[in-house]
Amino acid sequence: MTDETKNESLNLIIYFVVNLLLLGLQSSLWPNIAGNVPAPHFLMYSLLFFALFHDLKTAAGFMAFSVILYSSYSIIPIEIIFFCLACIFILVHQVKKRLFWPGSSYFTLMSGISVFLFHFCYYLFSWMIEDDATGYASIQWGFWILQVLSTAFFAPLFYWIFVRVEAATRGFDTSDVEEAI
Repeated sequence: MTDETKNESLNLIIYFVVNLLLLGLQSSLWPNIAGNVPAPHFLMYSLLFFALFHDLKTAAGFMAFSVILYSSYSIIPIEIIFFCLACIFILVHQVKKRLFWPGSSYFTLMSGISVFLFHFCYYLFSWMIEDDATGYASIQWGFWILQVLSTAFFAPLFYWIFVRVEAATRGFDTSDVEEAI
């Protein structure tokens, strides 16, 4: 095994562990700390970072892992989670082809957009797939807005953390992060 393969494996293991911790934070710890305040969509950070800064094959595999992991922490059916995360993954890749700048501001913007798209896709696919679909009357606009804002609020912190992980395991350039701090 080459050093590059070892570093890539270490990188994936770190992100898998981080995903477990973030989902635990989102589903268990956050409600006990913040009560009824919507938790930031913590899974979106690692999924978004992989979609932006890893090759397509690795990022798609990570998305599939995220679907399985997220389904064990949620009551949302696995097929709806898959379609929602796939839509986000495709959107991020398409937007990145046309409009991309490195840095935490882009990551923050895409985090907010991704969370809004997740909610939109959830309701859309619920109407398409489920017999007892989530109705329009149950859309909680305040919850959506607060979750988008809270996710965007914490995004620069997670961008900084993920860039440090990438720098340690894959030699990622951290100059844009240093300039932002």
